[in-house]
Amino acid sequence: ELVLDRELAKGETCPYELSIELAEPFEETWVDHYAARRLTELLLWVRFDPDRVPTHVERYTVDGGDERSEKLDLRNGSSAHALARGFGPGVLGLRWGW
Repeated sequence: ELVLDRELAKGETCPYELSIELAEPFEETWVDHYAARRLTELLLWVRFDPDRVPTHVERYTVDGGDERSEKLDLRNGSSAHALARGFGPGVLGLRWGW
């Protein structure tokens, strides 16, 4: 549940950020978000430990049962993101491996 400090007017937007910091090593190889309705913008951002950057990362979407994916180039960086505008309903995600 997302509780705002005030009611929004029709058409008004309110950005929010969700950060998760894990105390223990996390061996999951994906993160995604399901949008139940059309969103103006959806951003997923993953930061990897600089000492443990995956060898491959891909962005994927699932829309109406059809999956599309594309490989991402981290360019010697340690983070990846997926941005979708006018997205949903559907799933936007990132997955990676070593």
